[in-house]
Amino acid sequence: MKAHLYHIETISNLHVGSGEANEGVIDNLIQRDAITDLPVIHSSSLKGALREHFKTSKVVKYIFGSEANDTSCREAGAFRFFDARLLAVPVRSDKVPYLLATCPAVLKDYCDTIKLFGLKLTDDEKALLNLNAKKTYVVDGKYNGASIEDLDTCAVYNSTLVALSRFLGNSSVLVSDKDFKTLCDNDHLPVIARNYLDNGESKNLWYEQVLPRFSRLYFPVFIPDDTMFGEFQSTLTSSLIQIGGNATVGYGYCKLFLRKMNTND
Repeated sequence: MKAHLYHIETISNLHVGSGEANEGVIDNLIQRDAITDLPVIHSSSLKGALREHFKTSKVVKYIFGSEANDTSCREAGAFRFFDARLLAVPVRSDKVPYLLATCPAVLKDYCDTIKLFGLKLTDDEKALLNLNAKKTYVVDGKYNGASIEDLDTCAVYNSTLVALSRFLGNSSVLVSDKDFKTLCDNDHLPVIARNYLDNGESKNLWYEQVLPRFSRLYFPVFIPDDTMFGEFQSTLTSSLIQIGGNATVGYGYCKLFLRKMNTND
Protein backbone atom coordinates (compact mmCIF):
# COMPACT_ATOMS: atom_id res chain seq x y z
CA MET A 1 0.00 0.00 0.00
CA LYS A 2 1.13 3.54 -0.74
CA ALA A 3 0.25 6.50 1.47
CA HIS A 4 -1.04 9.81 0.18
CA LEU A 5 -1.69 12.92 2.25
CA TYR A 6 -4.66 15.21 1.63
CA HIS A 7 -5.42 18.70 2.92
CA ILE A 8 -8.92 19.88 3.79
CA GLU A 9 -9.95 23.53 3.57
CA THR A 10 -13.32 24.25 5.13
CA ILE A 11 -15.40 26.52 2.91
CA SER A 12 -18.23 26.80 5.43
CA ASN A 13 -18.48 26.22 9.17
CA LEU A 14 -17.98 22.56 10.05
CA HIS A 15 -19.76 20.56 12.75
CA VAL A 16 -18.78 16.92 13.18
CA GLY A 17 -20.43 16.11 16.48
CA SER A 18 -18.69 14.27 19.28
CA GLY A 19 -21.93 12.65 20.44
CA GLU A 20 -20.90 13.22 24.05
CA ALA A 21 -23.22 14.62 26.70
CA ASN A 22 -22.25 18.12 27.78
CA GLU A 23 -23.39 19.82 30.96
CA GLY A 24 -22.15 23.27 29.93
CA VAL A 25 -23.68 26.04 27.85
CA ILE A 26 -22.76 24.35 24.53
CA ASP A 27 -25.17 21.53 23.69
CA ASN A 28 -23.37 19.96 20.73
CA LEU A 29 -19.57 19.80 20.84
CA ILE A 30 -17.29 18.91 17.95
CA GLN A 31 -14.94 15.93 17.86
CA ARG A 32 -11.54 16.31 19.52
CA ASP A 33 -8.30 14.37 19.50
CA ALA A 34 -8.00 12.19 22.62
CA ILE A 35 -4.36 13.23 23.17
CA THR A 36 -4.03 16.87 22.08
CA ASP A 37 -7.68 17.88 22.68
CA LEU A 38 -7.53 19.80 19.39
CA PRO A 39 -10.44 19.57 16.92
CA VAL A 40 -10.32 16.49 14.71
CA ILE A 41 -12.48 14.57 12.25
CA HIS A 42 -12.39 10.93 13.26
CA SER A 43 -11.64 8.50 10.46
CA SER A 44 -15.08 6.86 10.64
CA SER A 45 -16.81 10.22 10.14
CA LEU A 46 -14.44 11.18 7.34
CA LYS A 47 -14.83 7.84 5.59
CA GLY A 48 -18.61 8.08 5.80
CA ALA A 49 -18.62 11.55 4.26
CA LEU A 50 -16.30 10.48 1.44
CA ARG A 51 -18.38 7.39 0.78
CA GLU A 52 -21.48 9.56 0.39
CA HIS A 53 -19.55 11.76 -2.05
CA PHE A 54 -18.53 8.67 -4.08
CA LYS A 55 -21.97 7.03 -4.00
CA THR A 56 -22.48 7.11 -7.78
CA SER A 57 -18.99 5.78 -8.51
CA LYS A 58 -18.60 2.21 -9.78
CA VAL A 59 -15.68 1.65 -7.42
CA VAL A 60 -17.38 2.80 -4.20
CA LYS A 61 -17.63 -0.74 -2.79
CA TYR A 62 -13.99 -1.49 -3.60
CA ILE A 63 -12.78 1.69 -1.90
CA PHE A 64 -15.08 1.81 1.12
CA GLY A 65 -16.45 -1.71 1.52
CA SER A 66 -20.01 -2.98 1.82
CA GLU A 67 -22.86 -0.86 3.09
CA ALA A 68 -23.77 -1.45 6.73
CA ASN A 69 -27.16 -2.88 5.71
CA ASP A 70 -25.71 -5.18 3.03
CA THR A 71 -26.05 -8.62 4.63
CA SER A 72 -25.60 -10.57 1.41
CA CYS A 73 -21.83 -10.05 1.21
CA ARG A 74 -19.77 -8.36 3.90
CA GLU A 75 -16.66 -6.91 2.30
CA ALA A 76 -14.05 -4.57 3.81
CA GLY A 77 -12.90 -1.57 1.82
CA ALA A 78 -9.48 -1.71 0.19
CA PHE A 79 -8.51 1.86 1.17
CA ARG A 80 -7.42 2.78 4.71
CA PHE A 81 -8.48 6.18 6.06
CA PHE A 82 -7.08 7.98 9.11
CA ASP A 83 -8.20 10.87 11.30
CA ALA A 84 -8.11 14.37 9.84
CA ARG A 85 -6.02 16.46 12.24
CA LEU A 86 -6.08 20.21 12.60
CA LEU A 87 -3.40 22.23 10.82
CA ALA A 88 -4.55 25.86 11.13
CA VAL A 89 -7.50 28.00 12.22
CA PRO A 90 -8.51 31.53 11.18
CA VAL A 91 -8.15 34.32 13.75
CA ARG A 92 -9.64 37.81 13.53
CA SER A 93 -7.28 40.76 13.12
CA ASP A 94 -7.48 44.52 12.73
CA LYS A 95 -5.38 44.70 9.53
CA VAL A 96 -7.15 41.99 7.55
CA PRO A 97 -10.42 40.09 8.11
CA TYR A 98 -8.52 37.04 9.28
CA LEU A 99 -5.08 35.47 9.56
CA LEU A 100 -4.44 31.74 9.44
CA ALA A 101 -2.88 30.61 12.73
CA THR A 102 -0.80 27.54 13.44
CA CYS A 103 1.85 26.57 16.00
CA PRO A 104 5.15 24.62 16.19
CA ALA A 105 3.62 21.51 17.84
CA VAL A 106 0.97 21.18 15.12
CA LEU A 107 3.55 21.64 12.35
CA LYS A 108 5.81 19.02 13.96
CA ASP A 109 2.90 16.58 14.19
CA TYR A 110 2.19 17.20 10.51
CA CYS A 111 5.80 16.50 9.52
CA ASP A 112 5.99 13.45 11.78
CA THR A 113 2.87 12.06 10.11
CA ILE A 114 4.47 12.46 6.69
CA LYS A 115 7.54 10.53 7.80
CA LEU A 116 5.58 7.83 9.66
CA PHE A 117 3.61 7.05 6.52
CA GLY A 118 6.74 6.56 4.45
CA LEU A 119 6.71 9.89 2.61
CA LYS A 120 9.58 12.34 2.26
CA LEU A 121 9.56 15.86 3.59
CA THR A 122 9.90 18.71 1.13
CA ASP A 123 12.48 21.42 1.77
CA ASP A 124 9.79 23.77 3.09
CA GLU A 125 8.41 21.09 5.38
CA LYS A 126 11.86 20.40 6.80
CA ALA A 127 12.14 24.10 7.58
CA LEU A 128 8.85 23.97 9.50
CA LEU A 129 10.46 21.62 12.03
CA ASN A 130 12.86 24.37 13.11
CA LEU A 131 10.20 26.96 13.92
CA ASN A 132 9.55 28.22 17.42
CA ALA A 133 7.20 30.90 18.68
CA LYS A 134 8.52 32.96 21.58
CA LYS A 135 6.19 35.68 20.29
CA THR A 136 3.31 35.81 17.82
CA TYR A 137 4.80 36.15 14.34
CA VAL A 138 3.35 37.12 10.97
CA VAL A 139 5.07 36.07 7.75
CA ASP A 140 4.29 39.22 5.75
CA GLY A 141 5.68 42.62 6.72
CA LYS A 142 2.46 44.44 5.85
CA TYR A 143 0.78 42.71 8.80
CA ASN A 144 3.45 43.77 11.29
CA GLY A 145 1.74 44.91 14.48
CA ALA A 146 -1.53 43.24 13.57
CA SER A 147 -3.78 42.71 16.56
CA ILE A 148 -4.83 39.09 17.18
CA GLU A 149 -8.24 39.58 18.71
CA ASP A 150 -8.74 36.35 20.63
CA LEU A 151 -5.23 36.46 22.12
CA ASP A 152 -5.23 40.17 22.97
CA THR A 153 -1.75 40.53 21.50
CA CYS A 154 -0.01 42.04 18.49
CA ALA A 155 1.96 40.01 15.96
CA VAL A 156 5.52 40.84 14.96
CA TYR A 157 6.89 40.42 11.46
CA ASN A 158 9.47 37.64 11.18
CA SER A 159 11.39 37.55 7.90
CA THR A 160 12.68 34.01 8.54
CA LEU A 161 9.24 32.39 8.12
CA VAL A 162 9.48 32.09 4.34
CA ALA A 163 8.73 28.36 4.41
CA LEU A 164 5.55 28.96 6.42
CA SER A 165 4.38 31.61 3.97
CA ARG A 166 4.81 29.16 1.09
CA PHE A 167 3.07 26.45 3.12
CA LEU A 168 0.01 28.35 4.39
CA GLY A 169 0.15 31.63 2.46
CA ASN A 170 1.16 35.20 3.21
CA SER A 171 -1.73 35.70 5.63
CA SER A 172 -0.45 33.10 8.08
CA VAL A 173 0.61 33.70 11.67
CA LEU A 174 2.68 31.52 14.01
CA VAL A 175 1.56 31.43 17.62
CA SER A 176 2.82 29.50 20.64
CA ASP A 177 1.53 26.00 21.33
CA LYS A 178 -0.26 27.31 24.43
CA ASP A 179 -1.95 30.13 22.51
CA PHE A 180 -3.04 27.76 19.75
CA LYS A 181 -4.77 25.52 22.30
CA THR A 182 -6.49 28.63 23.66
CA LEU A 183 -7.75 29.53 20.18
CA CYS A 184 -9.23 26.04 19.89
CA ASP A 185 -10.80 25.65 23.31
CA ASN A 186 -14.53 25.74 24.05
CA ASP A 187 -14.36 29.41 25.04
CA HIS A 188 -12.94 30.55 21.71
CA LEU A 189 -14.30 28.35 18.92
CA PRO A 190 -17.50 29.77 17.41
CA VAL A 191 -20.82 28.68 18.88
CA ILE A 192 -23.97 29.11 16.80
CA ALA A 193 -27.49 29.24 18.20
CA ARG A 194 -29.93 26.92 16.44
CA ASN A 195 -33.69 27.01 16.83
CA TYR A 196 -36.62 24.82 15.84
CA LEU A 197 -39.78 26.73 14.94
CA ASP A 198 -43.28 25.27 14.92
CA ASN A 199 -45.74 27.67 13.27
CA GLY A 200 -43.47 30.55 14.18
CA GLU A 201 -43.13 29.46 17.80
CA SER A 202 -39.76 28.49 19.24
CA LYS A 203 -39.85 24.87 20.38
CA ASN A 204 -36.20 24.11 20.95
CA LEU A 205 -33.16 26.39 21.22
CA TRP A 206 -29.73 24.82 21.28
CA TYR A 207 -26.11 25.86 20.87
CA GLU A 208 -23.72 24.16 18.48
CA GLN A 209 -19.95 24.42 18.36
CA VAL A 210 -18.29 24.67 14.94
CA LEU A 211 -14.86 24.67 13.42
CA PRO A 212 -14.87 27.98 11.49
CA ARG A 213 -14.66 28.27 7.75
CA PHE A 214 -11.15 28.58 6.26
CA SER A 215 -9.76 26.14 8.85
CA ARG A 216 -7.23 23.63 7.49
CA LEU A 217 -6.90 19.93 8.33
CA TYR A 218 -5.02 17.00 6.83
CA PHE A 219 -5.37 13.23 6.67
CA PRO A 220 -3.40 10.27 5.28
CA VAL A 221 -4.95 7.48 3.25
CA PHE A 222 -3.44 4.16 2.21
CA ILE A 223 -4.23 3.19 -1.38
CA PRO A 224 -3.39 -0.42 -2.38
CA ASP A 225 -3.44 -0.05 -6.15
CA ASP A 226 -2.04 2.88 -8.12
CA THR A 227 -4.45 2.11 -10.97
CA MET A 228 -7.29 3.27 -8.70
CA PHE A 229 -5.55 6.46 -7.60
CA GLY A 230 -6.50 8.52 -10.66
CA GLU A 231 -10.23 7.96 -10.27
CA PHE A 232 -10.06 8.44 -6.50
CA GLN A 233 -8.11 11.67 -6.90
CA SER A 234 -10.34 13.15 -9.59
CA THR A 235 -13.57 12.33 -7.74
CA LEU A 236 -12.20 13.66 -4.46
CA THR A 237 -10.95 16.99 -5.78
CA SER A 238 -13.31 17.83 -8.64
CA SER A 239 -16.04 19.36 -6.44
CA LEU A 240 -16.83 20.37 -2.88
CA ILE A 241 -17.36 17.61 -0.33
CA GLN A 242 -19.81 17.88 2.55
CA ILE A 243 -18.50 16.57 5.89
CA GLY A 244 -20.45 16.34 9.14
CA GLY A 245 -23.99 17.38 9.95
CA ASN A 246 -26.38 20.17 8.93
CA ALA A 247 -25.76 20.03 5.20
CA THR A 248 -29.13 21.69 4.52
CA VAL A 249 -28.01 24.86 6.31
CA GLY A 250 -24.67 24.97 4.53
CA TYR A 251 -22.42 23.38 7.13
CA GLY A 252 -19.38 21.28 6.36
CA TYR A 253 -18.61 22.11 2.73
CA CYS A 254 -14.93 21.50 2.11
CA LYS A 255 -12.33 21.59 -0.63
CA LEU A 256 -9.83 18.73 -0.68
CA PHE A 257 -6.46 18.76 -2.39
CA LEU A 258 -3.43 16.51 -2.51
CA ARG A 259 -0.38 17.63 -0.53
CA LYS A 260 1.93 19.72 -2.66
CA MET A 261 5.31 18.14 -3.29
CA ASN A 262 8.60 19.34 -4.74
CA THR A 263 11.37 17.45 -6.48
CA ASN A 264 12.69 16.24 -3.13
CA ASP A 265 9.63 13.98 -2.74
